[in-house]
Amino acid sequence: MNKGIPADSEEGRLIAEDYLHLSGVIFEGNKELEEKFWMCVNRRLTLLPQACTR
Repeated sequence: MNKGIPADSEEGRLIAEDYLHLSGVIFEGNKELEEKFWMCVNRRLTLLPQACTR
């Protein structure tokens, strides 16, 4: 995302596939935990640190 890789490029597709695979492995289907994790990553843990402790 930060490197400007287009989502519809081959590299973008590979990144998305890796993301989906790793999310499945790490969060074992727990969508709520996955959403909280990515919310914290997107907020860089400093804007809303309280969201990362719930």
